[in-house]
Amino acid sequence: MMDMNCEAASATSTAAALVPISSGGATTAAVQPLHCQCAVARKRKVIKHKRFGKVRNSNFLKQRKLRQQNKKLARLHLLNRIHRRGKGTANGQPLKSSAITQTDIPGNDCLGDMQTLPQTGTDGVAPSQQPPLLDRGDLMELEVNEAESSSGSGTDMFNQEDNMLVDNVVELLEQLRYHTHQEDGISICPYFLSSLCWHASQCPQHHTVLPYHWQLRRKGTRWWESLRDDVSEMIERFYCDPNCNHVTLVIRGTCCTLNFADMSVTHWPGVHVPFDAARRLSTSSDPFNTIHFQYKYYWRDEGCWKEYNQQFLTAIVDALNKGQLEAQVSTVLHNYLISFSGGFQQNVATGKKRAIRLRPVFKARVVLMPYLRTLSGTPLPGNESKSTAVSHIPNPNSPYPETWTQFDNTQDFKRVALAVEDPAYRTVYQHFHKTMTESQYIILSIARVQNHFLWDKYKRKKEYMFRKMSPQEKLRNERHLFHGTSQCAIDAICKHNFDPRLSGKHATVYGQGSYFARYASYSHRYAQPSQNGEHYVFLSKVLVGKSVVGKPDMRRPPPVHLDNPTSDLYDSCVDKLTDPKDLDLTEIEWKIGIKQGGAFEVNRTTLTIKDSGLYYVYSQVLYRDMTFVMGHVIMKRTVGDQTSNEVTLLKCIQSMPSTKEQAFNTCYSAGMYFLEKGSVLQLSVPRFNAGIALEDHSTFMGLIKL
Repeated sequence: MMDMNCEAASATSTAAALVPISSGGATTAAVQPLHCQCAVARKRKVIKHKRFGKVRNSNFLKQRKLRQQNKKLARLHLLNRIHRRGKGTANGQPLKSSAITQTDIPGNDCLGDMQTLPQTGTDGVAPSQQPPLLDRGDLMELEVNEAESSSGSGTDMFNQEDNMLVDNVVELLEQLRYHTHQEDGISICPYFLSSLCWHASQCPQHHTVLPYHWQLRRKGTRWWESLRDDVSEMIERFYCDPNCNHVTLVIRGTCCTLNFADMSVTHWPGVHVPFDAARRLSTSSDPFNTIHFQYKYYWRDEGCWKEYNQQFLTAIVDALNKGQLEAQVSTVLHNYLISFSGGFQQNVATGKKRAIRLRPVFKARVVLMPYLRTLSGTPLPGNESKSTAVSHIPNPNSPYPETWTQFDNTQDFKRVALAVEDPAYRTVYQHFHKTMTESQYIILSIARVQNHFLWDKYKRKKEYMFRKMSPQEKLRNERHLFHGTSQCAIDAICKHNFDPRLSGKHATVYGQGSYFARYASYSHRYAQPSQNGEHYVFLSKVLVGKSVVGKPDMRRPPPVHLDNPTSDLYDSCVDKLTDPKDLDLTEIEWKIGIKQGGAFEVNRTTLTIKDSGLYYVYSQVLYRDMTFVMGHVIMKRTVGDQTSNEVTLLKCIQSMPSTKEQAFNTCYSAGMYFLEKGSVLQLSVPRFNAGIALEDHSTFMGLIKL
C-alpha cells in the first residue's frame, strides 16, 4: 500500500571513463530464495501476469502536452498548407516514396487476425503438421489487420482532417519517416532511433520504431511486408529463447509455421498462406552505437541449450574479430574446436560434436523506452486505450510518497494502475523478469497499492527498529520481496496487510507466519491461477530485521538471548542464514564516456578486464535518498572453469540527511589493484532501487592501467 519512490532519472553524463545510462533497476545477488516469517510488510505493487496469456496493451507513451512555441507555430503552418492543397497530399501530389512501403507506417497494419503459438520442437525435425492442442493459457492472441503492398492505394491518412487536432495531423506526417528497404544485408539506423538521422526518407538504412523488426515475404511478388510492432515484439520474445525452434502463426484462421533455423514460412496441409519466408531486421552489434544488439552463444547439452561461460565467449569473440571461421578453447580437462561455419562444437580428443546456436538478447519495449525517441505520443497500433496514469502535483509536505495520487480519506486503500511509461513500471518489470522468462510469462498489469494507515504503521515500525541497529544492519533491514496469492485474497491484503494467522494454507516449513521470497519465480508457485489463467503476485517492502533459521513448530520468532526472559525477539525466520553481502542490489548501467586503448570492455553493468596488469580503480556515486545511510561497493569476480570467486575491492558508506530538501551526499572511493585478464568488475548499491543522481559528473566509474 505504499510506494517505494522509484523515480528513475535520465542520464546524459559524459564524465571520466564510464557514466551511467540509467539506474538499471534492482537485482538480487543470491540463488537461494529467502523466506521471511512474521516480518513487518507493506504492499508495494500487485503484479498480474499470465503464462502465454492474452496480450493486453496500454498506452506506450503519454501524449506530450507541452510543446516548444516555435514547433507549435510550424505545425499550424503545416496544417494550413494541408487544407489549402487538398486531402491526402502534402504538396499537391499523392504521398509517395520509392523507398517506402505504406505498410511500414506505424498505424498501418500488416497481418490479420494473427496468433503466435510457441513450439520448442526438435532440431532437424520438421514441425508437426497438425494444430497443437494447447490449453487456454497457452494461447497468445495478436489482432492485426491485412497488409497492403506498396503498389496498393494505401490508407487515406487525412480523412476527417477538419476534426483533427494539430498534433494529430503532425503525428501522421511524422510517421512518413518510417521506411524499410527491400534489399537484404541492411541494418536499422541507430541514429534514427535516437532522433539524430538527418537523411529522412533518403537514409540507406531502415527506419523503424524498435531496434528489431520482423517481416514476411509475399509469394509471387517476393515483397517484404512489415509486421506490426507489437507482433514483432512477440515473435522477438520467442526468437531470443534458444530453446524455441519455431512458432505457429495463425493468419485469419489459417495456420502456418515460422521456422527460426532457416526463416521459412510453411503452410499446413489443406491451407494456403500467401507468405513463404521471414526475416529479422535489427541494429548492428557495434558497441560504439548507442543502441546496439548483444548476442549470446549456446551449446546443446542433452536436449537443452546452455550459455557459454566467459572463457568460451572470449575465445569466440576474439576469433570472430580476427575473421576466423574457427575458435579453439582449452579447459582443464578438454580441448574444443568451435566451427562457426559448421555450427558445431567438437571435442578434439573424442570427436564428439554438439550443435551451437547464436541468439540475441531480448529487449522489451518497456525496457527500451528511455533510449528510444521513435515512439510518438499516440498509442502504437492495437494500443488505443488511454493511459491509466493519473497526473497530479506532488505535495512536498505530504507524509506519503510523492508518487502517490490523492484519494478520499474515507477509502481504506486505493489501487492505481501504472502506465508502461512510468519508471516504477519499468523497475518492477525488470525485477519480475529477473527470474521469470519473458518468452513464457507476460505481465498484463501492475498496480500500486496506497493505504494511509498501513504506511504510517510501517514507518513507525521502521523508526523503532532503527534505534537499535548499526549502519550495516540498517542497510540490510528493508527488503523488496515477492508474495504469491490468489485473486480472491487481493483486496483483503490491500486493506489489512498480510495476516500471519492465516499461515499453513500452503506450508509452514519455517514456522507460522507470512512467507515471502526474493525471486518472483518462487512466489509464482503459490500464485493460484484464476479462471482465465492469470496469476497475481505482490512485490512488497519488508522489514526483515534480525533473522534466525525457522522451524515448523515455531509460532513466533525465538528470543535473541535465550537466557533472558525480557530479550528482544528475532524479527523473521529464514530457510538459512545468508552472507551479509546477500542483499537486494541496485545496479548501474554504464556507457563509455572516455576510453583509450582496449584494456577493458563494458557490458551493461559490468567491466571485463582484457589485459592483466596494475590498475587504478575509482568511482563516485551521488545519492539522492532519505535512507539513513547509503553506500556502494565494487566487486571483482574471477570466473574459473566451474567456480566463481568474488572479492570486495572498494566500499564506501555515507550518512544521509533525513529531510527531502537536503537528501544528497557524494561517496568517492579509489585504489590500486592487480587485475587478471577475464576479471569482471561491478559497482552496486545494496539497496533496491536506490535514489541515485545520474547528471553530469555526479556518478561515474573508471579504470586507468598503470
